[in-house]
Amino acid sequence: MPAGEDAAPSATLFDGTDDDKAADRGTHEDPGFGDGSAAPGADGLGPRGWDVKGNTRSMLFHTPKSPSYGRTKPEVWFRDAAAAEAAGFTDARNRRDGKGQ
Repeated sequence: MPAGEDAAPSATLFDGTDDDKAADRGTHEDPGFGDGSAAPGADGLGPRGWDVKGNTRSMLFHTPKSPSYGRTKPEVWFRDAAAAEAAGFTDARNRRDGKGQ
């Protein structure tokens, strides 16, 4: 890579560097949802290890196993489903199947 150029963003959230990690979001600002959540990056990806997408408009979260995971725009990232649930989000698969009502 030529000197002075920044590295390209990670292709996926799983191959990022330590610089991609975000601090836990302890407030509901911009749009933080408490400990264990992070705002998405400018590229729409989460920091490495943050693999649960939260959609703040519907308060749903998607895991990589969710059918809509690849096409859902994240508005906040969580480290795991438990962190998303603690912030008040519902698993999108359960909501779709009527289990989260």
